[in-house]
Formats: sequence, C-alpha cells, structure tokens
Amino acid sequence: MADCVEDKFISSRYATIAKDEGFHSNLGGRSLSKLVEGSEALQSHVLALVEKMRTDLLEISNQNTATPLAVV
Repeated sequence: MADCVEDKFISSRYATIAKDEGFHSNLGGRSLSKLVEGSEALQSHVLALVEKMRTDLLEISNQNTATPLAVV
C-alpha cells in the first residue's frame, strides 16, 4: 500500500506499519514454539491445528474475494 497510495501522508503511514509487520507476524509462532518445547504430543496437536487453520483461512479468503457473476 505504501507504494500504491498517491497521498504522501497516508503512504508514509503504511510504510511505517509495514516495517513492523515482519516482527509482529512472527510473535505468535515464536511464543507457541516455546510452549510446546519437549512435548511431542503437544507438537503433533499444534501441527494438526495449524493445518486446519490453513484450510479455514483459505476458505475465508476465497469467500471474501469471490466475484459474483454478472446477471445479464
């Protein structure tokens, strides 16, 4: 968005936010990996949940981006 928005103020806000996104997007994974250290049962459970979450997120994304067919 920082590269697409023409308004300099708004694009600079997006650029500021984008700098922190890489860090913030990994917080959950780092915290979760510490919670399940040393427990193979918990690790297996978490991996199963992650796979389900990926499927759910794909479905949600598809529902939000589907373009209805034009009625002629």
